[in-house]
Amino acid sequence: MWQKRWVQWRLVLIALVLFGIAACVLLVRQGSLAASFWFTVADAIVINLWICWGLWCWRTHPWVQWAAALVISCDVVAIVAWLCLGNGSVVGAISVWGIWVMAAGFILGLATIRLIISPGIALLAVARTLIHEAIRMKVALIFIVALMLIVPVLPLVLDAEKRLAYRVETFLVWSLTSVSVLMSLLTIFLACGSICNEIGRKQIFMTMTKPISRGQYLVGKWLGLVLLNALLLAIAGAGVWVFASVLEKGQSQDEQDRAEVQRHLLVAREVRTPVPAESGGLAMRFQQKLEKLRAMEPILYAEPLNNRLHSEIRVAVMEKWYSLNPFETEIYKFTGLSSAKRLADEVQLRLKPKSSRFQPDRLVRMQMHVNNIPVDLPPLAQDTAHVIPISKTMIDKNGSMQVALTYQDPDNPNATFPATVSFPLDDGITMLYHVGSFEANLLRTLVVLWIRLSFLTTLALATGSFLGFPTACLISLMVYFTAGASGFLHESLEWYANFNYQRLDAFGKVGWVIDNFVGKLGEGEVWEAIKIVIRLVGSSFMLLIPSFSDYNPVPLVSSGRSVPYEMIGRAALWVGIVWTGVVALIGYWIFSRRELARVMV
Repeated sequence: MWQKRWVQWRLVLIALVLFGIAACVLLVRQGSLAASFWFTVADAIVINLWICWGLWCWRTHPWVQWAAALVISCDVVAIVAWLCLGNGSVVGAISVWGIWVMAAGFILGLATIRLIISPGIALLAVARTLIHEAIRMKVALIFIVALMLIVPVLPLVLDAEKRLAYRVETFLVWSLTSVSVLMSLLTIFLACGSICNEIGRKQIFMTMTKPISRGQYLVGKWLGLVLLNALLLAIAGAGVWVFASVLEKGQSQDEQDRAEVQRHLLVAREVRTPVPAESGGLAMRFQQKLEKLRAMEPILYAEPLNNRLHSEIRVAVMEKWYSLNPFETEIYKFTGLSSAKRLADEVQLRLKPKSSRFQPDRLVRMQMHVNNIPVDLPPLAQDTAHVIPISKTMIDKNGSMQVALTYQDPDNPNATFPATVSFPLDDGITMLYHVGSFEANLLRTLVVLWIRLSFLTTLALATGSFLGFPTACLISLMVYFTAGASGFLHESLEWYANFNYQRLDAFGKVGWVIDNFVGKLGEGEVWEAIKIVIRLVGSSFMLLIPSFSDYNPVPLVSSGRSVPYEMIGRAALWVGIVWTGVVALIGYWIFSRRELARVMV
């Protein structure tokens, strides 16, 4: 009897949907847009009431609970989105729907993963248990909810008065950084909590007495968390792509501003930095600078030159090369542009000038020649990045291009402002060209982040296998934050305590450190001796962890630069295989020798 009523209920539902669509189309063709809107609203209300009545009739069936939750949540979201539209907030309505879609996608993806790992294999059973724990643990659930909220809500807090390019870049930086941090913390707390709770509550006794090895147990935990991370990254990545597109298409009436986003941000561009036009130009300038300094202070700049002084001279030479005095000309050569000549429509010269003195109109006026051909260069705002398109026909047969910049007002040379114009060393003068799409670039970014999360999963499981939950989390967090700031910490250690032993072998370096430590203590310079110890301890610890700063794709994708496949390969090799493998072997070796359960006969 219930099957007959079920068929009748479905037929009525289909009839209501088809009738509503047909009537809406008919009214739209007749030009009655208002009538079409209100009829659609009325039909949607009737359909929802009919669905709710059906769910009430078959409320005893298990699937009805999920269907009811889906319908009720969808209705609530539709009402909230309608209220947002009534207040003129289109982005708010899209954000509300984005939260619901991401949450629904997570639930659907979770069900799919459970289905994939459902076969009765011991390793898959452990992975399935960890996924169940991820939903039950309050800490993990908080991070998952935060992840579902951060991407859709972030566009609402951006200042609508700012330029569209600034808002899109800010959204990409903060959303991807937040996703990376939240998922890293989720991975550490969930992995440590899962294995530590089972050991602490002695639940692992029952698991280890079953036909499952300790290696399978650890691999099962790792597999479950890796699959969960892949699902969350896929959902977050899809959300970032959707909302970046929403910001780009609906948040600016300025076509030039929107075109800048499409050409410079939501793309994948290769970056080339300049080299001197003359061979060995910088090396010659470096040697000339060193000779001048050595003539003034021969003891300080004597051979062998330590790293800090060498770095100071190199930076000074680069800063001089990247700066122009009035009427001065510098030539910057860009090489490796053969692929740009073949693939791109144009190349883009990016300039970010900075004047030593504020000019009255805050504009820098310069002249530019590309391969000795004059090119119009508009006035450039100070401390602002400007992109000048250049035809790819200017690239020679060797794939190179020479850009000569002269600090001279092209309209009135005698009115050239008396100041020094400089460019930042990292991105002041660069050449960019398109090599791919934003979607592919974002996908490569997510792959690198997933590899990093796989290492953190292994690390947290390894520490949790023999330490308590607080200690395991503390060590994992310390490694994570140190790996993330490894570039900064390494440079800070070099400047904090510089070791002048570049030309010594390994044994010579050890002897140099011992002699200097003992010598500092003998001279009463205790703090200098402590600095040597701090440098050694810090450098040794840095050698024991991977450098996440070398595998950080977020600054690249957020500025429209291509995430290279070479970064993915290096991350997969060193982080995904070498470091993950070493930590996994150490964790398994300790865990396999720990007494957890004993079969009593």
